[in-house]
Amino acid sequence: MKNWRSVGFVILMAFLLIATPVAAWHANVVKSGPQSGCPCDQYSYTLTVTSEWDESVIEVTDVLPAGLAFISSTPAPAHVYNDNPSPGQTKVVWDLMNVPKNTPVIITLDVKPSTSLTSVSNSVTSRVKACNNGFNADGICRSPCSTWEGFMTSNTVRTVFDTNVCPKKDAPEFPSAMIPAGMMIGMIGLVLVVRKLR
Repeated sequence: MKNWRSVGFVILMAFLLIATPVAAWHANVVKSGPQSGCPCDQYSYTLTVTSEWDESVIEVTDVLPAGLAFISSTPAPAHVYNDNPSPGQTKVVWDLMNVPKNTPVIITLDVKPSTSLTSVSNSVTSRVKACNNGFNADGICRSPCSTWEGFMTSNTVRTVFDTNVCPKKDAPEFPSAMIPAGMMIGMIGLVLVVRKLR
């Protein structure tokens, strides 16, 4: 009986260890932006970054599809790679230092589509590492730091570009003062014709 109790206790502990979720600290990035627009305009996308670690370093990567040009961002990116990872694409990378736990960090990304682009769809990736010994005066993680956690892919944002939604250029208005003047000229011409007929 004691042996069965021991076996049951071991099985119960193993079940609890398996059933109990292991804490996984990671960064979460959510991208938001317009769902539609004119291909001639400039657009802003927002990246909201949060971390489950205190004093963490977060690397955020956004690969812009071909036809979508990078204009600027706030904060400024650490790196901008043209034609990377494929021709026409632009990889934009931000290094966010000393990010507080569960405190959103906002990145505003300004882009401009080419006139031939009909739609764009992409997501953002991130990876995070903890700086257990804090940061130095330059904002660099003091060693030893933890290793990078795996990339976490966020939601996908799709924007459809349509020239039909572009503002229409109004036709130039015919000057209203020309209407009475035209009528006067017409009346004078009519009077002259009548006189000649007499």
